[in-house]
Amino acid sequence: MGRRRKHDLPFERVTIDDLKSDTALEHLRQHAIQVGWWEDGEHRTLQFVALAERALRVGRNPGAVFHTLIKRRLTNNITQADEDHAIQRIKSARSRRMAKQVAAGWS
Repeated sequence: MGRRRKHDLPFERVTIDDLKSDTALEHLRQHAIQVGWWEDGEHRTLQFVALAERALRVGRNPGAVFHTLIKRRLTNNITQADEDHAIQRIKSARSRRMAKQVAAGWS
């Protein structure tokens, strides 16, 4: 068995709920950027979320599948369906965030 590195730990414990949670997924994305597995940017965010969607769809152990997809940057595994789901998810998350900001402004 390979030696575990400290920066692997958040990804080793990824659950289905983490992959479904926009907040948890954003924390994972930020961690991946910090350890050099991923780059920041709009397109890379879309790919990150699409890989989460793919892991949820195809993996018996989605957390491990996601970890591998991210660490190896296997963006060629993204299907159109994965990308479509990711786009909808990102739009919904942004709409919810904007609604909270507007509501806070009215307080």
